[in-house]
Amino acid sequence: MTYHYSTNNSYLSAEMGPYPLFDLKTLMIDHGWTVTRSSNGLTAFGTADYILTATDLTSRYSWMVLQSADGAGGREWLFGMDNDTDTHEWYVGYSASAGFTGGTLMVMPTATDEAFLLNYQASGATRDLFPLYDNCFCHMMVDDASDAFYMITVVQSNHCICGCIAGDPLTETHALDTDPYVAMAQYYDEDDNFACTTGPWGRETSTTYTRGWYNYPSGSAEQIYALGLRQGITGYWVFPASATGGYGGVSVYDGSDETFPVIWGRSSYSGSPCGVKGTSTLFRNVSTQRAGCDLLTVGSNKQIMTGTVYGFNVSLPWDPTATPL
Repeated sequence: MTYHYSTNNSYLSAEMGPYPLFDLKTLMIDHGWTVTRSSNGLTAFGTADYILTATDLTSRYSWMVLQSADGAGGREWLFGMDNDTDTHEWYVGYSASAGFTGGTLMVMPTATDEAFLLNYQASGATRDLFPLYDNCFCHMMVDDASDAFYMITVVQSNHCICGCIAGDPLTETHALDTDPYVAMAQYYDEDDNFACTTGPWGRETSTTYTRGWYNYPSGSAEQIYALGLRQGITGYWVFPASATGGYGGVSVYDGSDETFPVIWGRSSYSGSPCGVKGTSTLFRNVSTQRAGCDLLTVGSNKQIMTGTVYGFNVSLPWDPTATPL
């Protein structure tokens, strides 16, 4: 397993959407993913890669399907402009195994097990996946030995993380979960305080979604929550807890902030079924409370970290050779 990074990519607000998505696509296909079908929305579509430059994603009808290295029957992600002229708004769909089929020059394909991660394919885009008025940095990572990847969007002016697209293959999974994977596409409006001001990564609001498959008992798509260090919202499961209100401490080995794996699960707040889905491969809770959404490194610069005023502080793998701008 090797993580491959593309960090500190700078984009003007007018470029947000097509340009970072094209760069994410390039990094993914360089490390095992495949474009199985696409449309540039103007002249070409079909079971090939017609997204040859970022401008091929600027048409209001452009879309692309990325399939994991598992090949046929593997998970697929669909990114599409959703028939909207606003290049900041995107439909993000996910297929665990059935795969996307069909699609035309101006209509996105569908999958029998398709779940939307952001916006609704048939009704037009309603939310921005990328900031509308801010210049941003985008940081990307792809693992060449699993379906793990992420792209985080950071506002240049205040270094706040405002969006994340990620695939998280889980470890220490539940025996009843036949597909231990979390697919997420999140964006918080106001261009800051990503992860919401009232909940951690994975809590559903009108603008943030995290979905995965907890295949018991129905096998249907379920809402997935991040079970964080400290969740004081009534009805939410708190894990792990501690006598200090959920905080850990400083590592006795190297003096860095202690971290704990994020536990994904279906919260009892939403009814049955509920329980643990698995342990995150990518996301870790950080013990020390941070100011709202600052961008910091932990330990030997191998993690990038963000936090909120409520103490939901999360770190992700980071290129140790690069300092985040």
